[in-house]
Amino acid sequence: MISMTGRFGWLFVLFLSGMLVSLHSWDRIAFYIKLDRTLFPWLCAFIQVSVGLWLAISISRFQRRTGFIIGVVALLIVTMLFSLIFPPLNRGEIISGGSDRDEALNVATQALLNGQYPYTATGAVPASHSSVGPDGNPISPLPGELILAAPFIALIGEGAWQNPFWLSVFWITLAWYFGTKTVFQPAPASGVLVLLLSSPTITIGEIIAGGDLLTITLILLISCIWIRRAEHPVSRILAGILCGLAIATRPHFFIILPLLFAAMLNSGIVSASRRMLWVAVVVTGVVVPFWIWNPPRFSPLHAGSLALSFNDTLPYANFWLYSGLFISLGLFGYGIVKDYCSFEMAVGVILLFPVLFFTMLATLKSVHFNWQYAFYGISGWVFLITAAWQSPAGRADAYRQPDEP
Repeated sequence: MISMTGRFGWLFVLFLSGMLVSLHSWDRIAFYIKLDRTLFPWLCAFIQVSVGLWLAISISRFQRRTGFIIGVVALLIVTMLFSLIFPPLNRGEIISGGSDRDEALNVATQALLNGQYPYTATGAVPASHSSVGPDGNPISPLPGELILAAPFIALIGEGAWQNPFWLSVFWITLAWYFGTKTVFQPAPASGVLVLLLSSPTITIGEIIAGGDLLTITLILLISCIWIRRAEHPVSRILAGILCGLAIATRPHFFIILPLLFAAMLNSGIVSASRRMLWVAVVVTGVVVPFWIWNPPRFSPLHAGSLALSFNDTLPYANFWLYSGLFISLGLFGYGIVKDYCSFEMAVGVILLFPVLFFTMLATLKSVHFNWQYAFYGISGWVFLITAAWQSPAGRADAYRQPDEP
């Protein structure tokens, strides 16, 4: 853990995790344009992550006004690209097929808005191993994600518009988080934004294609920042509700709860317990009723049994997965998580563990590098980037600059 506090250690970790995330998209690009999938993805990912880190660090050192302009321009460009490319992409006019995640979210959320049980619906892409129904993949998001997407489905009719919206909120939150109560720091926030957008897995695979993994990760990180820095009782309650909804979007986010509690203990056990109470109440109140209503059709738990498909490659794969997760939680949760920076670092590492686990199993099963599950590393990468920029080494190196006159 000592090396993680140094500048080189953070760069090394961000580089490797960024490579993991980006290899997924570069491998698919090589497949579509019929290039060598052995060397091309590695070379492109290496160049892209190196340039992205250099740009992010350079932008973070700019003055506030320049950093603000870069952030706004980046958000406008990505929003324009989304509004132009996503509609025909979603209709299958650019690439046939497409992702099932945005369609599944729309179907389930619309069913919820209509007063129906959302998990009796299925997505659009046929699934060979669906345990819910023969017409498509099971709905994998927990009820928290359906509730968060409901305003966008009701007003716009498309949940994918969450991506540019929450990306903007994320940038504003980071500018506030990296600064003080009265002075924002948009330059480091813009550096983080540019680093994320430099990855095709995020820009193309998530934002433009309408994925949901980036959105729920950003909401989770935003809510964790808000719940820690909120001072007014009403603000704490609202932050706790948002954090509870964010955790109630995916089953593996539950493992964050003890880490978040440990990170807030420096404000006192009573204060930390009060903040966590609202999170726990929302998580329980959102998830449990949907599970009790129809346990066999509560498909998020079915979709989470991915490890069972690798039992022929690694016997008792579920056992090894959960053992590794709890060992990681114990190592990072005991004596390591003492502040919010260490919390972000611990969450990032723990969220990357199952990604590495399934990537390794998929590679062994395919007898060649298989990056099918690498894009799930987005969640861990986002937390690690924020932790690096918030760390003492990151603050001193990246954006402790004199203010503009």
